[in-house]
Amino acid sequence: GEAQLRRTLEMSGLIEEAHFEVQSSFKDAEGKSKQTDYLIKIPDGKHIIIDSKVSLNAYDRAVGAETPEAYQMAMIEHVKAVRKHIDDLASKDYTNLIGMRSPNFVLMFMPIEPAYIEAMKHNKDLFEYGYKKGIVLVSHTTLIPILRTVSNLWMIERSNAEAREISEKAGEIYNQVCLVAERIGKLGGTLNTASNHYNL
Repeated sequence: GEAQLRRTLEMSGLIEEAHFEVQSSFKDAEGKSKQTDYLIKIPDGKHIIIDSKVSLNAYDRAVGAETPEAYQMAMIEHVKAVRKHIDDLASKDYTNLIGMRSPNFVLMFMPIEPAYIEAMKHNKDLFEYGYKKGIVLVSHTTLIPILRTVSNLWMIERSNAEAREISEKAGEIYNQVCLVAERIGKLGGTLNTASNHYNL
């Protein structure tokens, strides 16, 4: 899951360290250390947390099932595994860690698209179940638009920074021009004074 998530991040134009961090450590209110799988940085020092550790073992069994009954049993276990991971993530309370500036949700990444789709089909309340606990289930397809938005925010931030730099340089140039003009004015005044003395 983590390798697939990294590819998805990089495909969206995000760069490690600049735009995201792997295995970042934070402390909770009791001083206990907790690690996030992936921490997405947003301009203004904000974060989005993405988890990529959901177990898909039951889904693998469903794919390899030789009878409809075996498939159905494996899918029930798959949905249970997803719900359990939602509960585990919610209990970690990542969004309230010290130093974390995140909206009140965590993205739970499911790397295999059909595993995500089939879980939703077999339990239509699964997405809402996670959402109410502050856990948003995402797949590669649904995560990409979110990451592209983050990438665009960084592009806007870079453009704004460049515009500020250009504005500052323009201000410096203007000040230099004013200074030169002032010096020329003073020099002109000095020359006029010298000329008047000479004419006398």
